[in-house]
Amino acid sequence: MVMQGKTSDTELIPEFSLTQIQFPAKLFYLLNLSGLCSSSGDARRQIQGGAVRLDGSKISEVDWSIESPLDLEGRVLQVGKKKFVRFTHST
Repeated sequence: MVMQGKTSDTELIPEFSLTQIQFPAKLFYLLNLSGLCSSSGDARRQIQGGAVRLDGSKISEVDWSIESPLDLEGRVLQVGKKKFVRFTHST
């Protein structure tokens, strides 16, 4: 589930579990799996267009690879102004 709308209440941001993801993983792959983008190609376009942010910082590297789920634990990924997801790595 992806939250759409304002993020004034961070408790409402849906969580996405990283437990089933094999790392290292590409960011565009995670955007697709989390439901923030409809496909890996769409995710790449969103990154290239400057619409992707991690904890508020713009991500511009299309092939950015995340080495461990611990690198994303508790962080919020955003696409555009209205789509958000918080990463968890709980079992």
